[in-house]
Parts: sequence; C-alpha cells; structure tokens
Amino acid sequence: MRYGMPYMGSKNKLAERIVALLPKAEHLYDVFCGGCALAHCAALSGKYEHIHINDISDMPRLFVDAVSGKYRDERRWISREDFFALKDGDPYVRACWSFGNNGRAYLYSRETEPYKRAVHKMLTADSVRERRVAYKEVVRLLVPLIGSKTAKSLGNMQSLERLQSLQRLQRLESLESLESLESLESLESLERLFTMSKGDYRDLEIAEGSVIYADPPYATSTKVGDDYGTAFDHAAFYDWCEAQTQPLYISEYTMPEERFVCVAEWNVVSSKSSTNNGCKRVEKLWMPRGQLLPR
Repeated sequence: MRYGMPYMGSKNKLAERIVALLPKAEHLYDVFCGGCALAHCAALSGKYEHIHINDISDMPRLFVDAVSGKYRDERRWISREDFFALKDGDPYVRACWSFGNNGRAYLYSRETEPYKRAVHKMLTADSVRERRVAYKEVVRLLVPLIGSKTAKSLGNMQSLERLQSLQRLQRLESLESLESLESLESLESLERLFTMSKGDYRDLEIAEGSVIYADPPYATSTKVGDDYGTAFDHAAFYDWCEAQTQPLYISEYTMPEERFVCVAEWNVVSSKSSTNNGCKRVEKLWMPRGQLLPR
C-alpha cells in the first residue's frame, strides 16, 4: 500500500515497519511530517486516538485537504506561469507542481513542458473527441523524440484503449501526485484523528500520554534547512530530543552514539535526485539514551 503523498525523503516504504515499533498511546506527534506517510499508516493502525502532524512546509494542510476530498475533481494543468503566480497561496500547486516538492522550482523543464502538457490533456480529457485531438498533438510532439516512422505508426492507432500505452512512454509526476491525493479520500472517516500545524518543531506543546516521531532534515542531506531559512541546527535538535519526557523515535542515517541508541535499522534504496542516483543506505531508528526503551 502507498502511504501519504509523493515527497522527497518519504517514509512510504518503511512506514509499516516503523509504526509497528512505535508503542501504542493516546497521542502521536509526527513533528516533521513531510508527505505524511507515517501519519497515514499510523491512522490506519488503530494505535492512536489522536495524531498531530506538523511541518515547516504546507504539507500538513495539503494532507488534511486531501483527506477531506478537496481534490476529488482536481484536473488542472498548471503552467510555469501559473505555478509562480499561485504557489504561495495554494499548497497543492506549491507541493505537487514543484520539482522534488521543494515549493520553488517548477516541476518540468522548459524543453519537456509542452510534451507533458499534451500528455496531461490527453489523459484528463472528458470526451472521446477531446482525447483524440490531444492524442494527435502528443504524436506530433513525439516526432523529434522518437522519429517520424515510429510516430506515424502511433498515429495510425484506432483503438482508444491503445492510447493508454502513451502513459508508459512518459511518466507524469503531476498526475501521480494527484492520484495519491485522491486515494487519501478513503481516510475521510478518520479525519477527526488529525490535528495539523505549520511551524517549528520546538514550538510544539507535547501532551502527556504521547509518542513522538521525528524525521528531521538529515545531517547528510544537501537540502538541509531549505524551509528553515538557514542550515538546520542539528545540535539544537539533539538537545531538544534529550529534553523530551515522552517516548521519542528519530529516523536518521547517523546520530551521536554517546547520546542516542539505534533501536532498528533497514537497508533501503533512497530516492533518485539531482545529487543522488538511488544509492543503498541503512535507514536507522533512534531513541535518546536517557529514555527507557518501551517493552
């Protein structure tokens, strides 16, 4: 099952294993919720009466809106111009139409944008006629990419079912994001579980009877501190962790072992990015040494 929303650094693949290790409690605080994969999985687990999702970005708002069905009829194409005009006031545009969900750079390059737009229009067309027109435009744009002979053979396709083969020719990240948002509507009955906030993790008031999960910007990440304005202060984060009185679990590759203990680890292939070609890493779950480990 896919959890949460598409997001760089998502814990989608590990969510079930992490939630299985977290103790049952009245409250769960996901203090760096990102794409909300962990919160989504935790909500379905039935282990928590209340889940508080927090992030410095707009992702908590986007997640709750998706759960409430806000994106049920969302089919817009967002152009480069639309993106920069709308991103500051629309969490969906900012997250789902930006490269790597960074909220700053547009999802597609100038070279690929026309082709992506044509594929998007074809896949979201409301009528057979509109789909045929969009399909012909896709074929026209394919000529310089795959050659006129191959494009001509595609142009001779008669069956509308075969139009779906174009979806395999080029993945549309924007539609994948939208499909993930729509799938969250199944959580609508659990909407009352969630409380969201947008802000610094240090400003949260953690209730008694809670479990805290933290997936901070990793110390090895080249994106450290993007939304915090400056480099993320890991020393301050370590101090905050040790000051918590409720059980705290942290996802990180490495932490100061004199202060934290690794309680679980998994080999994972990290997502591909501009600085990483999908290398294998050891994802670890940590706790402050000063806390008693739950049994």
